[in-house]
Amino acid sequence: MAQQPFKDWKTFAEQIDLLEQRGMVFHDKAQAEKELARIGYYRLSAYWYPFRQHLATGGRDDVFVANTQFDDVIALYDFDNAIKILALEAIQHIEIAMRTQIAYTLGKHNPIAHTQAHYFNPKFNHAEWLAKYENLRDHAKDDFVKHNLAKYGELPVWVACEIWDFGAMSKLYKMMTERDQRQIEKHFHLSNKELGSHLHALNIVRNTAAHHGRLWNKSAIGIPKIKKLHGLHWQYLNHEKPFVAFCLMKRMLNVIDPARARDWGMRFQVALKTFPHQNCAPNEVNLQQFGIGIFPKTGELMNLNHWQLWK
Repeated sequence: MAQQPFKDWKTFAEQIDLLEQRGMVFHDKAQAEKELARIGYYRLSAYWYPFRQHLATGGRDDVFVANTQFDDVIALYDFDNAIKILALEAIQHIEIAMRTQIAYTLGKHNPIAHTQAHYFNPKFNHAEWLAKYENLRDHAKDDFVKHNLAKYGELPVWVACEIWDFGAMSKLYKMMTERDQRQIEKHFHLSNKELGSHLHALNIVRNTAAHHGRLWNKSAIGIPKIKKLHGLHWQYLNHEKPFVAFCLMKRMLNVIDPARARDWGMRFQVALKTFPHQNCAPNEVNLQQFGIGIFPKTGELMNLNHWQLWK
C-alpha cells in the first residue's frame, strides 16, 4: 500500500484559516489561537468530528455543517474534561470501598486468601490474576510493602489491596465464590451478579478518563446490568453510553458516603449545564449521545431533578 506524505506543519493562525475555509465560525481568533495552543489541533479534531458533514458514501467530509461554532467545539471539549474529572473522583472512592469489602471478606478465610486458588471459583484462572498481582507487588516501592514482605513474607490481603489497580481489583471480585460475592453485593444493596457488570463498566470509563480519551459519546462501556435496579428512570437509559456509568457511580456513592454523594451529584449537574446547546448538528451533538434518555410518552429529555437518585 502506497504511503502518503505527512501533512505540512502549520502555525496556530494557519490552522484557524484552514478550519475557517472548511466552514467553522470564529468570533475571537486571538482566543482561538490560545485554545489551540492549550489543547492541540489533533486532540480537538475528535470533538469537531461530529460537526463535519456526512458523505453519501458513509464517511465524513472535511467541510463542517452550517453554523459550526469553534466556541461550541471548545465547550464540548471542556464538558468532556469536566465529566472525566468527576468520574475519576467518584471511582476513586468506589475503588477504595470495594478493596475494603473484598479484603474484609477474604480475610475471614485466611490472611493471604487472595494468593490461594481454593478460595475462589474454580472456573476462573486464578494463576493468571496471581501473576499480575505478584508483578504489582514486586515492583511496588512503598515502605509498607517492603515492611510487610520482610516481616511476613507475603502481604496480608488487607495490605495487598492497597496495591491493586482497578482492573486487578474487579477481576479478583469476579473470581470470588458466589457466597462471598453475595456478601459484598449486599453491602452495596445489589443482587443477581449486578455488581461485577457495574465494575466492568466503571473500569472502562476510568481507563478512558485516566488516559485522556474522549468520553462524552463513547459507545460500548460494558452494558452493565441495571434491570433489577429500582426506579422508572433506569429503563430509559442507553446501557451502552457513559451516562449510565455516572448513574451507577452516584448510586454507589449514595451507599458509601451520602454527604459526598450529594456534593458530587450537584457538581455533576452543574457540569451538564455547560454542554453546548446549539442547533447546527442536532443529531450528533446532544445529551442523548451521552446516554441521557428521553421519556417516550412526552418526548422530553430526562430531568435529573425529578429522579430521586440525583436528589
